[in-house]
Amino acid sequence: MSSIFFLSAFGSDNDAGVYTYTFDEKGKPVETGFAALRNSGYLALSPDRKTLYATCAYDNSSDGTAAFRVASDGTLVNLLGDIRATGGKSSCHVCTSCDGNFVYVANYSSGSVTEFPVNPDGSLAPRSKVIRHYGSGPFPGRQKSAHAHQCYAACDGKFIAVVDLGCDSVFCYPYDQKSGINKAGVIENKITPAGSGPRHLVFDKSGKRAYLLNELGNTLFTLHYSNGKFEIIDRISTLPRGVECATKAAAVRLSKDGKYLIATNRGFDSVIRFDLSDPDKPKGVELQLVGGVSPRDAEYLGGGKYFAVNNEFSDSTRFFDCNPKTGALTPNGYELITPRPLCLLEL
Repeated sequence: MSSIFFLSAFGSDNDAGVYTYTFDEKGKPVETGFAALRNSGYLALSPDRKTLYATCAYDNSSDGTAAFRVASDGTLVNLLGDIRATGGKSSCHVCTSCDGNFVYVANYSSGSVTEFPVNPDGSLAPRSKVIRHYGSGPFPGRQKSAHAHQCYAACDGKFIAVVDLGCDSVFCYPYDQKSGINKAGVIENKITPAGSGPRHLVFDKSGKRAYLLNELGNTLFTLHYSNGKFEIIDRISTLPRGVECATKAAAVRLSKDGKYLIATNRGFDSVIRFDLSDPDKPKGVELQLVGGVSPRDAEYLGGGKYFAVNNEFSDSTRFFDCNPKTGALTPNGYELITPRPLCLLEL
């Protein structure tokens, strides 16, 4: 069970960057390291968990991606190579291919995905591809154009999935270990109803089922996956009845044992837990107010013993105990204060 995790804090001040924490014997998060990184955003680990990748600023007007070597104690030893320009705007998500040969970045404002080859030492080579999406949805305020929001390596190792909020689509690009993704062979999976605004997805352990969180629709879809194609088999709201405030979904995560799934709502600032006893039909069983503003990310930590939520606009990360038998979440009183926390990642 890992007790080490990373927290990404966005900004341009000296306290913005990637923090390393561990849990003490009482479950209190204790800072053990810090790597300054301007506009530090989403985080991902290489398959061998020896390299950490982070979206960040490249210069004053463009975005980049950085690579760090991870020491045995979880601290980030040094920046590996150069920060690489993504060639896109608002780089908001990063992932590695299943074999670790490539890193992919979703660029929200430019509606594109960037590919970086990975050098033998884990550092990033200059970008090899930038593929732009085209399309729109029925909500011009958010869907006037494409907005790539997440990239995710499918568990079969054959495709890189890119979730696009603006197009109401999940694009699956065929993947090759030597040449990377193939634009010509892309499969576009349309998400209905139009205007759902898909944001993030996560695969379960079987690799044949995924859960898609829709930001604009405040919905969770269950999908069956096969060879780059998704089929929607269930839809459920992330909100209780009676919610009338402006709100949008953000994070979706699976518990370590795969029995539960959580999703966060920003506006109606909360986290909802779904029971996956029937994995094709998630059932909402718990709703927790998060005690902060705009829960951007959330994650099970400490091997599943704890749970934490990043409240982006109150600069706080709140912690919960997780009941090992029932999955119930109980606030434990611990809190971290950092600039705009955007991402949590367990080593």
